[in-house]
Amino acid sequence: PLRRALVAAPGWADVPTDLTQQLTEELNVLDTETLDGADTSLVEVSVKANYRQLGKRFAKQTPQIAALIEATDPAAIALQLRTENQLVLEHEGEAITLSSEDVLITETPREGWAVATDLGETLALDLALDDELRALGTARDVVREIQEARKQSGFDVTDRITVTWSSSDPAIIAAVNEHADVIAAEVLATSFAEAPAEHSHVSDSIDLAFSLETQAAR
Repeated sequence: PLRRALVAAPGWADVPTDLTQQLTEELNVLDTETLDGADTSLVEVSVKANYRQLGKRFAKQTPQIAALIEATDPAAIALQLRTENQLVLEHEGEAITLSSEDVLITETPREGWAVATDLGETLALDLALDDELRALGTARDVVREIQEARKQSGFDVTDRITVTWSSSDPAIIAAVNEHADVIAAEVLATSFAEAPAEHSHVSDSIDLAFSLETQAAR
């Protein structure tokens, strides 16, 4: 899992909480936050005029409108489009209203971030890993390995099991112990204990060995 995702899009602030939580889970991040124009330390914003779209409205005036767009502060343009769903500029004493389709916005994150931008909507992923995230990832790997072993052993999905496990990797031992309650709940284990014993399952992807016994669900 990653620490956070930053989202910038018109109407993002109005998205219901249950949908933002679903997005957070689908992206495999711990938190989803709003990326706004104040986050200049995270992204570099650049803008270009969408000549094809502008040409439909402004015809011969398109080059002047395009020059006006590209002479305006990019961060200010991005912020106004997100917060107001429109961009208002002054041309020859008149106010001109533009939409996100009239402007091509590119936001490039600093090192350690990944970003996707389309039609003024941006999502940036914080790629920095730390011990907490690595431990959580290890715990999820353990859950996946045990669930696969359950399936291979022919257990019913409602069967309660007991699990004993061992590892020679201190980081894995620490991660499994830290998240033991969560792992046990995910795999329906009534007992989840570290034990230096003979094991019937050995993980190919992590330094972990474990054995399972089933207890029929009541």
